[in-house]
Amino acid sequence: PAPPPSANPGPREGGRVTDEQALLAAVAAAPPADRTPRLVYADWLDERSDPRGELVRACERMRELPPFSDDYWTLKARRNELRASAP
Repeated sequence: PAPPPSANPGPREGGRVTDEQALLAAVAAAPPADRTPRLVYADWLDERSDPRGELVRACERMRELPPFSDDYWTLKARRNELRASAP
């Protein structure tokens, strides 16, 4: 049997799942080809001025580009900067 919810509340607010947790659960449940949940999460981060939104977008854009394109390498450098500064 699963432990009662109060036994391991985790990062919840008042026993409820936070918006971020719900968005991350949707990302995890989506098939890899479905970009929509990741882009919705990026929008949510952007609305909160969280730089991780740009990181998510850069990663998604890189998935579309061939690794030999100049845009890919430009985005990769930016992605690495964002990763280094992410909380």
